Amino acid sequence: MKNTLLRCFLKQENNQWVAVCIDLNLASQADTCNEAKLKLEEMINSYVQEALTVDSDYAEQLLSRKAPFTLILEYYFAVLLENLPAFNPAHFQIFSGVSQSQVV
Repeated sequence: MKNTLLRCFLKQENNQWVAVCIDLNLASQADTCNEAKLKLEEMINSYVQEALTVDSDYAEQLLSRKAPFTLILEYYFAVLLENLPAFNPAHFQIFSGVSQSQVV
């Protein structure tokens, strides 16, 4: 079993929270940040599991697809804001998704 850390962030858009994984180009949406994060974590685990089993012939391609450049920029902007001591953004949060999968 191998753990892989994935770069993820949460952002608030209107009245919804969006959780984005920039390493797999996956996203989820919910009314609360915790719900969006949980949905994304479930999506990541299902996606990786399917890539390594059902779609194992294409696993390398599926597990290396990155988000569009604009989302990657948003992630690093959120990282920058989070690391500024005088600024605590309420509409951005950074977290690491963890995928636990069998290595084939």
